[in-house]
Amino acid sequence: MELTSAGAAVIQDWERLPEDLLVTVFCQLEIPDLLRSGAVCASWHAAYRTFCRLRLPSPKQPPCFLYSCDDYGPDTAALYCPSTGATYRIPAPCDGFRSLSLIGSADGWVVAADEIGNLHLLNPLTGGQAELPPLSTMHHVEAAFDEEEGGLVYDIDADPSEHPDSPMRVPARGAQNFKYDRAVLSCGPHSHAGDAAACVVLLLHMPMCELSYARPGDDQWTWVSPDAGTGLQWRNWYSDAAYNKNDGLFYVVRRDNSVHALDLTGPSPVAKKVFHEGEWSRNLANGHVPRGYLYSRYLVHVPWGELVHFWRFRDSVSSYDPWSDDQYDGDDDDDFCDNDSCEESSSEDEDNDSCDPFEEFITIDIQLNRTDFHGQKLESMDSLDDHALFLCYNASLCLPTKDFPGLNPNCVYITDDFIDQTILESTSEILVCGASRLTSTGAAVIQDWERLPEDLLVTVFCQLEIPDLLRSGAVCASWHAAYCTFRRLRLPSPKQPPCLLYSCDAYGPDAAGLYCPSTGATYRIPAPCGGFRSLSLIGSADGWVVAADEIGNLRLLNPLTGGQAELPPLSTMHHVEATFDEEEGGLVYDIDEDDPSEYPNSPVRILAREAQSCMYDRAVLSCGPHSHAGDAAACVVLLLHRPMCELSYARPGDDRWTWVSPDAGTGLQWRNWYSDAAYNKNDGLFYVVRQGNSVHALDLTGPSPVAKKVFHEGEWSRNLANGHVPRGYLYSRYLVHVPWGELVHVWRFRESVSSYDPSSEDQYDDDDDDDLCDNDSCEESSSEDEDNDSCDPSEELITIDIQLNSTDFHGQKLKPMDSLDDHALFLGYNASLCLPTKDFPGLNPNCVYITDDFIELVNYSRINKRDIGVWSIEGKTLQSLEGASHLKDPWLNWPAPIWITPSLL
Repeated sequence: MELTSAGAAVIQDWERLPEDLLVTVFCQLEIPDLLRSGAVCASWHAAYRTFCRLRLPSPKQPPCFLYSCDDYGPDTAALYCPSTGATYRIPAPCDGFRSLSLIGSADGWVVAADEIGNLHLLNPLTGGQAELPPLSTMHHVEAAFDEEEGGLVYDIDADPSEHPDSPMRVPARGAQNFKYDRAVLSCGPHSHAGDAAACVVLLLHMPMCELSYARPGDDQWTWVSPDAGTGLQWRNWYSDAAYNKNDGLFYVVRRDNSVHALDLTGPSPVAKKVFHEGEWSRNLANGHVPRGYLYSRYLVHVPWGELVHFWRFRDSVSSYDPWSDDQYDGDDDDDFCDNDSCEESSSEDEDNDSCDPFEEFITIDIQLNRTDFHGQKLESMDSLDDHALFLCYNASLCLPTKDFPGLNPNCVYITDDFIDQTILESTSEILVCGASRLTSTGAAVIQDWERLPEDLLVTVFCQLEIPDLLRSGAVCASWHAAYCTFRRLRLPSPKQPPCLLYSCDAYGPDAAGLYCPSTGATYRIPAPCGGFRSLSLIGSADGWVVAADEIGNLRLLNPLTGGQAELPPLSTMHHVEATFDEEEGGLVYDIDEDDPSEYPNSPVRILAREAQSCMYDRAVLSCGPHSHAGDAAACVVLLLHRPMCELSYARPGDDRWTWVSPDAGTGLQWRNWYSDAAYNKNDGLFYVVRQGNSVHALDLTGPSPVAKKVFHEGEWSRNLANGHVPRGYLYSRYLVHVPWGELVHVWRFRESVSSYDPSSEDQYDDDDDDDLCDNDSCEESSSEDEDNDSCDPSEELITIDIQLNSTDFHGQKLKPMDSLDDHALFLGYNASLCLPTKDFPGLNPNCVYITDDFIELVNYSRINKRDIGVWSIEGKTLQSLEGASHLKDPWLNWPAPIWITPSLL
């Protein structure tokens, strides 16, 4: 910058605009302009990633058309904005995007059916996903396995009152084509912060367009039964639904044009008929319903407050030109069916001989009728005036064109949503391409490995470790397609060895490193989210990590799949209050650090940007959020946090953190320095250890936490064979449930040493500054790091001893252990693991694989070297990890590397 004569600062170039200013500007942009801005330069891209991480609001956006096209390839989708005329190329929201059936959208999220009929919520721009219950949890659907039908099938009960023993069996691969009519959302799953229950997906589905609904994370679909006091008739062909954000009700219309208002906010659905079927159609100014045409009904809540019926009429026409038969001769077959689409066609498509590739359905009329609830009739409308309408599988929209000048007033923007023709068109454009030849015995011989059948590849992939699976997915296009299928179906993998997740300069800010000590392999993987280097990783289990962002809020991330699950904000903790302080630079937290009965008015104020460094000690998970299909409540995150390592817990989607209070009958003492926790999958309890080595068992399955002291502090340490606790060292405690059924206390002792060598002071000369702090890590360091004059870059904490003690619950004492025998231990911020080395031959038996988790050094001395390596219990020596890189310690010091057990679930 330079100063003008008036003393004002002038920015030399736009690349140097301050990030907070750029983020403020981004809040005013439409999404397309925001996407462009994020690609201007490195500094603007960093500001864009900050904007996305903080989930800041944008102004009202014009609707865009999401589609797949050959020009962009299978891994990319296109987004066309009719308001501006711009087209954008965006990464496909998930693997296998072209194999999904999109049946609904709202607030930027789409409802997609995968190739076995299960539904998912996807955000195409952010890649966000939210799980919905499996198809098999619907009241009239049962999943089974049928070898003759090719594997998974669904038995669908069409009408139990008339045909109790005759369910219809359909292959799973065909469910997405005919099971669903459409899905209507109340809002996107993240539209209301902290209110997971706000998002409701109402489903119109087979048979006869009946209704079911669910919220993200629910265990099963809830049927809106016609015989449970809802006021609905038996499966009566519902055509469309519209959600009214003013009264929180869904309005559903039947084929006879009657309308019910549906309340799904309570424990059971309640319906009320608000518009009756009748003879009103004779009085419509635009005439009776045209006969002989395909007829679709839509409901739209228009901005001026009315509920409008839209009728869309389509006619079947043929585009066949007898003079152009030669277009299908010889080498031009590829214009009709490209190889990719041929390979991706399903078997039922190949057998559909009735499909006419020249048949088209075109819209020939759209009629508008406002609802007169008082007179119980429809009144015809001849214009939308200065509004535009959007019809399809989306939640129907009516928007004022003055807000979006590029839209045409009094027009309807339409796409195809006629379910039968959508299926026929997708199959009619596909031919079958052979992939094998026959021998004289009639057996198929694969010409090369690229042509292995997909079902065979998927079966093999189920037996691979994650690193080998990642390699296999990159062999060729057909193997990658099978890998994508494996991922979409969320099939199980064998037990995986732990890997070290870290960031490094060699891979850049948009990728992470994954090192497997069992195999010695290192992998480069896409960073699990924007701004990975700005996160603090404080826990991991089942392939998921708990990460604190730059304002202290926590989330769950899967580094391999990119999956995310929301946790409550920091401000919902019992002793934390968020506020805005201009003098402190913005968002701050007031933290009640003392017993409110003694010091009720003495909160400590910390900056939001400092919360990730000082608020959390560690997080312990019961399991990953998707480890138990349909059981969202199975994932519990137990948090050890400031002040004095007290306890709180939450589940993904909860509104707030629940404090494990010491004075609410839990049996816990007031803020008593809990050091670690371990979850026992056998009894479903968390075991927490205090600094005095006492242990409580914590039951978090009920409405309130319950704790019981199962191991008491005492004088047992005098009897330990390995002597008293060494004095003068930094001392960490861990709890580990070992495979042979015991609970083991692990004590890790660290000493502060200096690596400073006065003979090598030239290592800090100008040209070598990058060895101490690379440009990226220096730029990304927070202001508190820069001002920390007490940070000694030559200071290191190194592990100098690890002691093991088994827990004697009966005798209430610890018994020293001198060996792990043929097992290896993994310690750090991860859920501590003890694994048999016979299952993972590359691991060293009787060793402890450690990473740095000493909070003060990790968070406040981010440029200092990390304590990472392999501790030999027998030799009492610490060795470096072998094979992670040809470079010594390839990882950056921030975020601190963490052990994870890879998972694609």
